[in-house]
Amino acid sequence: RSEFVSFRNSKLTHLLQESLSGNSKTVMMAAISPAQSNLEETLSTLRFAQTCKSVTTKAVKNAESTSNVIEELKAEIARLKESQAAGGSAADPELLQRLRESEALRAKLEEDRQSQLEEARRREDERAKVLEDMGLSMDELSNTLRLDPDLPKLINMSDD
Repeated sequence: RSEFVSFRNSKLTHLLQESLSGNSKTVMMAAISPAQSNLEETLSTLRFAQTCKSVTTKAVKNAESTSNVIEELKAEIARLKESQAAGGSAADPELLQRLRESEALRAKLEEDRQSQLEEARRREDERAKVLEDMGLSMDELSNTLRLDPDLPKLINMSDD
């Protein structure tokens, strides 16, 4: 049974509509103030957070990932090679063309995927170095604060 989730007619809910009702896991963080002068805004924020808390989503893994496409292409290439071998020496030109196209596409996707992984590793190393230069080594923080090193962390780096 699918329930309709109504959204307030505001810019924020319009921007968050896909995250709040789509194929994702969403975290809501509400920034509130203890100051009396911010009472109205704090109450409004808490009401909105309460509304968001009642929304449930069910994230489903996207079926079409790069690795799945590469695996499908490998299977197609194997099938085309079997068809070519079964056809004997008189190979079908259309079959050969499809085989070449599939192999080229697989090579391109693997190359793109490898470059994305290398870029992600480079960025992670760069981020870790910057944090370490600031005296905020994630390993050191995890040990000092007894935090699970595999979980994400939110660090307030301002002095206030």
